[in-house]
Amino acid sequence: MSTRWNIIHLATHVDANTGDLILPDSSASSAQPNRLLVNGVVDLVRKCEACLVVVPTCDSIALAIKLANVTNVIAGHKPVEQVAALSWAKVFYENLSKGVPLGESYDAAQRQVDCGLVLLSRREFRLVSTPEMLAGSRISRDLDLGPRQYVAARVH
Repeated sequence: MSTRWNIIHLATHVDANTGDLILPDSSASSAQPNRLLVNGVVDLVRKCEACLVVVPTCDSIALAIKLANVTNVIAGHKPVEQVAALSWAKVFYENLSKGVPLGESYDAAQRQVDCGLVLLSRREFRLVSTPEMLAGSRISRDLDLGPRQYVAARVH
């Protein structure tokens, strides 16, 4: 895989027992939900060398435990309300976009609203901004981060 993603944000259901992603099914005729098995998710994250995976959904800790062997993970350990998660994400991603290290960004968001997310495997990094990456992207519009491009830099 030649594409490298610094941060992966997975806003989808997770099987609380297995850690599999439960994907929306566009056909109402399917009796079984579409799944991306946890080992497949871990392999994809490993291949794209993500510095962080955020899974802001209820009971996503089974997935997070598997991913924590590969990268930093923020996941839900209890029911996560959508409005609270959005408020948390706004603070978290705004801090990251300003170059604040991962742990400090997480702590700032937690002080604002504890929506049931935990940070596993805190290997510090910060985003270094370069112009134009997020211009017009949904995250840029929703969180008003402005037109910047980010590259993750490890903090030692």
